[in-house]
Amino acid sequence: YAMESRTLASREDGVGEKRRSAPSNIIPDSAFGPPGNLNKRGVSEQGDTNVSVIATPVRKGFTLESVLGDPKSAAETLLKVSLAPEGSGRTATLVDACQVDRSSGESSQSSLYRFEYVVDRGLRGVPLRAISIIAEQNRDTLITFTVVAPSSDWEDSAEYAKFQK
Repeated sequence: YAMESRTLASREDGVGEKRRSAPSNIIPDSAFGPPGNLNKRGVSEQGDTNVSVIATPVRKGFTLESVLGDPKSAAETLLKVSLAPEGSGRTATLVDACQVDRSSGESSQSSLYRFEYVVDRGLRGVPLRAISIIAEQNRDTLITFTVVAPSSDWEDSAEYAKFQK
């Protein structure tokens, strides 16, 4: 696998400084997948298996619950608006959505959302299964981590268990 790393021109890498995302398209800060060319959105069109990480600045005081709602509502919105919008020819099915509470080590509590879903691309490709982790960092950055692979790759129960960890 090759690693593709993108940094937006407007991004400032200083510690604690605000970063601005691209106005219309968010591209991964890091993506791992089969080698190939990236399209204008920064996504490899050469393979269906990849891992991506996106760090998006958000307003100070951001929480998952206050902005995205509960995990199931947030996941359904993601599927309906971004992954399988009306007229796209894709259908998305939510497998699971849950909230995991975690301690950041200093007695402060934060949450992450875990979504698992399948996207059927119809004639354009094999169905894909994915797990996305959505987390807040320092209450001013939204981190999205997603693992995507063809649904058939998830059928091996030992491999599936690894994806879920």
